[in-house]
Amino acid sequence: MNLAPAVRSMFPAIICGKRAVDRSVVSLMSDRLNAVSMSKVQRLLQQGHVEWYVERRDLYQTLLYDAHTSAAGSSSSQQGILSFARAAGTYTPPIAPSPLPSARVLRRAHLILEMEKMPVYRDQILSTTGEILCIDGTRKILKKIYGDGQGTMQYVTSVLNEWGQFLTTVVVASESEGCYARMARGLVARFRRANAPAPK
Repeated sequence: MNLAPAVRSMFPAIICGKRAVDRSVVSLMSDRLNAVSMSKVQRLLQQGHVEWYVERRDLYQTLLYDAHTSAAGSSSSQQGILSFARAAGTYTPPIAPSPLPSARVLRRAHLILEMEKMPVYRDQILSTTGEILCIDGTRKILKKIYGDGQGTMQYVTSVLNEWGQFLTTVVVASESEGCYARMARGLVARFRRANAPAPK
């Protein structure tokens, strides 16, 4: 995390403890519109690796068979190679497939990648303004919170502009005028720093 984002993006994998997950695999988990879960990504990854391993195993068997049979009556460059490497009648099985990371490791890699993008998300949110603002509140999204934070918050309030873009969102334990006053002061300060026109 001490490296610059441009330098970190050059690494092809996300380090999760003793494991490393390919960035292309982690990017599959960012598709929340199609409700792609970590377990589904793990199953797709497992299926792709099994197909790849079967193809490579068949290729190994084919090349090994060709090398053995060409030594009998052929003048190719492969003649006599196996007699120096292995005794007649011996067989070396292909390497067993390596185990894949679990759904828990994939979830951790996804969280690490999202943490790296937090400054980008913050800049995008803080640079959003608008002329017409509306306020919206809901409780439904808080029902999806599990773990230690379940039941600690009661209300989500969001401020959106005329294009439906979020300017700010607060999660509170209870609705209060003081909470919304702090949110309003923060929005006013943001518009002032951006030299944006005051909302209508």
